[in-house]
Amino acid sequence: MTEQGMNGMKKINMNLVVSLTILMAGSQILCGTHVVSNAKADEGSGWQAIPLIRSELQSIGLRGGEGGQWPQALESDADGKFLLMGTDVGGIFRSLDGGGHWEPCNVGYNARGNCGFAIDPNNPMRCLSIGANSTADNFHGLYLSTDQAASWTHVLPARINGYRDFRRQLAFDPATFDVDRKLTRIVYWSRVGIDNSQGNPEIHPGLYQSIDGGSTWSEVPDTADLGDCEIAIHPTSGVVYAAGPTGFFRYDPKIGVKEKTFDNSCSSLALIPNSSEHLLITTGSSLMISTDGGISFELLPTYGALPDKPLYRITVSQADPKHYLVWAKIADYEMPRFVTHDGGQSWEAVRIDSTNSFLPNNARQALFAWHPKSPKIAWSIGGDWISRSTDGGKTFEWQSSGYNGILIGSSFQFCAQDPNVVFFGSQDYNGALTTDSGKTWRYTNVSGNGWGGFTYGGYAASKQVLVVGDTDHWGGKRTLMVSSDGGKSWDRTKHILKGPPIAFGDPDDSKTIFASNLRSDDGGKTWKPMSGCSAVYTATVGRPKSLFGIDEDRKVVTSGDGGLSWNERSEAPGTIGDLAIDSIRRRVYAVVNQRLAIWENGMWTVVETLPKDQRGDLRILSVAVDPLDPSIVYAVSNRDVFMSSTSVVRSRDAGQTWQVLTVQKPLKDGQQDGGREAFWVRVHPVTRDAWVAASCMGLWRYVFQKEQVGGDQ
Repeated sequence: MTEQGMNGMKKINMNLVVSLTILMAGSQILCGTHVVSNAKADEGSGWQAIPLIRSELQSIGLRGGEGGQWPQALESDADGKFLLMGTDVGGIFRSLDGGGHWEPCNVGYNARGNCGFAIDPNNPMRCLSIGANSTADNFHGLYLSTDQAASWTHVLPARINGYRDFRRQLAFDPATFDVDRKLTRIVYWSRVGIDNSQGNPEIHPGLYQSIDGGSTWSEVPDTADLGDCEIAIHPTSGVVYAAGPTGFFRYDPKIGVKEKTFDNSCSSLALIPNSSEHLLITTGSSLMISTDGGISFELLPTYGALPDKPLYRITVSQADPKHYLVWAKIADYEMPRFVTHDGGQSWEAVRIDSTNSFLPNNARQALFAWHPKSPKIAWSIGGDWISRSTDGGKTFEWQSSGYNGILIGSSFQFCAQDPNVVFFGSQDYNGALTTDSGKTWRYTNVSGNGWGGFTYGGYAASKQVLVVGDTDHWGGKRTLMVSSDGGKSWDRTKHILKGPPIAFGDPDDSKTIFASNLRSDDGGKTWKPMSGCSAVYTATVGRPKSLFGIDEDRKVVTSGDGGLSWNERSEAPGTIGDLAIDSIRRRVYAVVNQRLAIWENGMWTVVETLPKDQRGDLRILSVAVDPLDPSIVYAVSNRDVFMSSTSVVRSRDAGQTWQVLTVQKPLKDGQQDGGREAFWVRVHPVTRDAWVAASCMGLWRYVFQKEQVGGDQ
């Protein structure tokens, strides 16, 4: 999850003579609505992902994709071409080419995360997703897509969390295909019962059934003990198998009879294909087999590498019923995977090849999906990224192209001297540097930890000099870190950053750098606290030059001497989160108490008429103007507990009307679903693309298109 109320800065790259003497002491607060919004939705055709990739991997044809969020579900269709992957808090992704490329697919999907999928085995255009997040919300529950995840409809609201819920809990009955309607009629869901308590979830475990392909749902009576289970459906009889914390159950929907046949807690379940009465369950460190449709079980003897530890996610290949995958929990963050090619008689450890991964490989609960037609191919999770095996599950390699999910730590900024240079800190994974405007990146290990680190407010003063705030937990006390070799090594200073997590550089002097409340005039070698300024946000480029910052959370301050001294110009009507300047109109845009406010003609106006989200709420976290045409204004927001439908908006007439850039309609071929849950925006001063940091959903650009904005004005 992202920090709230993040602060930022904006570089205005205009050769205009700008004086800010208009910022007079004192201000008048108008809670009016002089800016008119038409909330018109854009097609969103301008979105492009900025996946993180090392230059040597791009040179061999890879496109990059860092991952970065915790995967919780993975599913393949009956042909192995259409795949779905869901994360805990970073949305859902699809692949239409067997995993060769992945893309976010969250149109109509209000939940931030996912804890399960099911794809219609007879019609891959239809699929179901379970909405989830780290906190309960009414936008969670079941979503249906009829266009292969190009868009979603909420069909069963359920106030659940689903956080760290890895069960295979959705299943179609393959024998109930309706040829005329082109759908498999009967679907089941085992609703979670043991749920994360955050957000006051509604605890109501049970088995739910749909008889119309997932459009409508009803609870099956007296099935509370079938909640929290993994489920599978007998391929011809329609009997539901359920394995969960209280044992193994058979439910026959034709006669409405439920039968418990195994008393011990079960952790996973799998059918063995080509043998309709054979199935497997894991219970503790044991692997059990049934040859009579779950009426009785016996221990399956195993040999080789399989440890005497709890086993999970037993998964059998549809193409070869003797190929199994499973993982074991040795300890937290020690969860090895194992494979057998002889029906469980002998096992060997699975190898994870992280060569092409941008981020460190952190051990996660394994997800498995065998290719339905090839026993050599399977998909899994490497760390926080997708992987594929081509040797029958013995080795899994990075195959995560297009899955961008890095969480930037509070803010980023274009280098004041060279906008092709960008360094950002990451709340979970230290940070990354690009020197070619996002084409390639280099991972920077700020913290020195092998697994990652928590850094905020990163800035590159040059290709070599980088600064960022480092802490040992989310949103903690930040220590200033400085690198003088492009992030290869870092010096931990003795300075604690006390202002907002922002860094910036003086456009006229590459050696003058600002990091939160600190200033350096020797390229980051020494630092001193500033008096009268807690963070620098932006600067004008014309003459006379002025730097913009804030002090004491709500005061706008300016400096004409490179930050040596600061003058208060106006006090905002609340806490300032971001600043942007329209020098032509002599206007200051500010995020104030998570609303967009305008300072103009000595008055503050709080704008209440921007497009509202699907709950009728309005929240703004960051604002930016196009430096070559400040009549183009961008504002962004996220909602954290659900996925905002109006995350990125743009005005092309200085705030008179607004356009929603977040994709609203089903995805078209080649269209990207970018910028959702955005919390930070900056405009590249040369290309004029709007760069957007999306909470747990990576880095995106909205490409400037001259014809869309009426040309330079």
